[in-house]
Amino acid sequence: MPSSEADSAWEDYELIRPVRLTKSQIIQMGKDPEDVSKYDDKDWGFGDDAYVGDLDVFHQLHCLNTLRQYAYADYYNMTALNASDGSSLIAVHVNHCVDILLQEIQCSGNVGFITSGWVDGQRYPQPDMSVFPFFPLILAPPPVFVRTLIELEANS
Repeated sequence: MPSSEADSAWEDYELIRPVRLTKSQIIQMGKDPEDVSKYDDKDWGFGDDAYVGDLDVFHQLHCLNTLRQYAYADYYNMTALNASDGSSLIAVHVNHCVDILLQEIQCSGNVGFITSGWVDGQRYPQPDMSVFPFFPLILAPPPVFVRTLIELEANS
């Protein structure tokens, strides 16, 4: 449900924190360094071999938050900008987010099993969606991501 507390928690998760990458790392990713933005040494003091990168997980979290907000479009005042033909900026953004998350799930979705159990009053077994005890890193809090970024920055 939308609330100021929920929004604050989501802001911590989806804050994109750029990292510094080297030309060698860019090439290892199969990208042309000429096509990747660089940090301006005058502004950042990183030297001439400093390219801009982001951890993809933050983009994924941003997209998930966008879908969460779209589910409560009235609360987040997203309805006023919608066009019936799907051409609004919001519709384009939501469709982008659906596509990005679909690609992520297709490429690296969790293939662990979900078990089902009988629940009083239910005709069919109900799925047990409590995967957290078995996969604790899936729900890692933002500080884990931040530590990863700090380590990446220290090693570059």
